[in-house]
Amino acid sequence: MDRRLIFQAYIAQNWHHVVVLALLASLQIYQLIEPKQTLLALRFDRGLPQEYWRYLSCHLVHLSVNHFLMNLLGYSLLIACFLKESKPCRDLTVFVVIMIGTSVGLYFFDNIARYVGLSGVLHGLWVYMLITTMQRTPKLNLLFVLLLAVKVVSEQVGFYSQAETAEFIGGPVATFSHLCGFLSGLVCGLLTISLSLYSKQRHS
Repeated sequence: MDRRLIFQAYIAQNWHHVVVLALLASLQIYQLIEPKQTLLALRFDRGLPQEYWRYLSCHLVHLSVNHFLMNLLGYSLLIACFLKESKPCRDLTVFVVIMIGTSVGLYFFDNIARYVGLSGVLHGLWVYMLITTMQRTPKLNLLFVLLLAVKVVSEQVGFYSQAETAEFIGGPVATFSHLCGFLSGLVCGLLTISLSLYSKQRHS
């Protein structure tokens, strides 16, 4: 098959990933110009933000270039691992739901004053994809979900220090966002499986 046709087929199936990657890169360039992130960060120091775009935009900006590259690597690995399971409309919907779920969780259950970064959403996306593709490699997927759960729980109880990571990314690690993202992705994944099973039973 012609390479151009292969590339066009790839873009047609994965255009949403291209959009997200382009958006992340564009906002990182914007941050180099406007490093204070005053318009995009999620800020709770003045109560519940009335600028509702912040609930989404905060996940797309980062503390530093290192922070951006770390999350970019995580997102790129996610794309590579689940390339064949890519469904643009579903993936974007889940992406937004996990963004909102993480932001709401931070507001109600954490005392953080300001938040930026994609890591919480990444935790949710990983657990969502692992759950919804469980039939492909059940034992391996379940193992990775459990390992991710152990990681998140370990972060909450302070099992290991985040000092080196904090130094690398240029600010404190918002580990509670990982928990919020994980739970949001878990709920989305279980709902997707439940709806799929219901649909199959209804049409069988």
